Amino acid sequence: MTPRRGAAALLLLCSLAAAAAAADGALNPYYLPGGFETVYPNAPLPGDKVTFRLLVQNVSPNTTPKARIAAWANATGPIPCGSKGDASGSVPALKPLQSAWVQVKVKMPETPGPANVLIFIDSDCTAFNKSDLENQYRKPLAVTNTPAEYPRLAFSETLVNWKTATLYRWAEVTPALPVSGSTFSVKLSVRNLGSAPSTEGLRVAVMAVNNLGPVDCGSKLDGSYTLPSLKPGQTHDFEISGLPAPGEPALDPWRMRVVVDPDCKILGTNTFDERYLTYQTSAAPSYYIGGTQTKKQFTYSVKTAPASPKAGGTMKVKVSVFNAGDLEGPVGKVALWTTPFNSDSIYGFYSGPLCNYTNVAALQAFDDVIVKPGKSKKVTLTEVPVPAAPGTYQASAIPDAACASPAAKGLVVAMPAFASFVVKA
Repeated sequence: MTPRRGAAALLLLCSLAAAAAAADGALNPYYLPGGFETVYPNAPLPGDKVTFRLLVQNVSPNTTPKARIAAWANATGPIPCGSKGDASGSVPALKPLQSAWVQVKVKMPETPGPANVLIFIDSDCTAFNKSDLENQYRKPLAVTNTPAEYPRLAFSETLVNWKTATLYRWAEVTPALPVSGSTFSVKLSVRNLGSAPSTEGLRVAVMAVNNLGPVDCGSKLDGSYTLPSLKPGQTHDFEISGLPAPGEPALDPWRMRVVVDPDCKILGTNTFDERYLTYQTSAAPSYYIGGTQTKKQFTYSVKTAPASPKAGGTMKVKVSVFNAGDLEGPVGKVALWTTPFNSDSIYGFYSGPLCNYTNVAALQAFDDVIVKPGKSKKVTLTEVPVPAAPGTYQASAIPDAACASPAAKGLVVAMPAFASFVVKA
């Protein structure tokens, strides 16, 4: 099964887990898969309003009510439930596995110095009675009197291809599974989080396979892109092509290294703003049948009929599949699992080794359903057993489960399509 990855770049005040079970058995519904993806401006002037954007997901089996977010520009300790803060925002009501981007603007202190910003999600503790213990996050900033000569360049939230919230952050590459020994491209996005325009000519460079070693100032790496001057807050999307796909097989997904300003123009040293992005390869040109992701969500188009089936009966499961490969090909066998909702495995479940899956709730063939590259189709599994007990469950599906395609045969990590559903008594 695929594990959930931890939220990055956050200091959680009173708990090491963003979605941990409380002492009374209640589950914290909120999880921040991407941490503070955008903080703008990152080096504020006195009195500046700083915008914090966070991706919040409901990882509980129940729909959460609308909840308040409170924020403080400089807080020294844990904040009790019901506190109002210097600024506020809200998290909308979220169904199980649903996510939403939220933001709050906080005015910085009028004097220079450190600002220990605190963001309190569900500050009234209406969605979770222990939010004061588990949903407070700090983001240290430095308030300065001097505008930055150079802005801090950081990858924007659009960089993240939210295919899955596993331990991997996936790159948006073309083709979706680069053919070993060929070349491929990657789509990236950079945002100027500084308070001054960036110098024209800053580069972004990519190392197709990260070697874990240091990068020297001026390194060309495997491909690069020259940025235009960006105004404060401006985002620039671009693509770097001609990257060499590794020719040897892998035991784990490949990781590329993306570096902003490899020429060290901003800081003068090789202390870079960089990210590591994951991708997989195919041994040969192939079709690649996967799930169709719901727009701006982690979940996929996997729907039960009826929507809330009766315990112990049967149901249909409709799965939208997408061909991300280079060739047309059949959907093949679709494996389906229906598992109890569990916060430790909410991003899709599968059992057994790749191509030889086990303990399926249903396995049905769709060899006659052909999908062209870049297109999607729907298939329907019939007479699927409904779990015997009422509750919230997760349906996880893997198309081409018998690995008829070269792409599926070469995967080292499966990415099931998944969604939650409720079984009624």
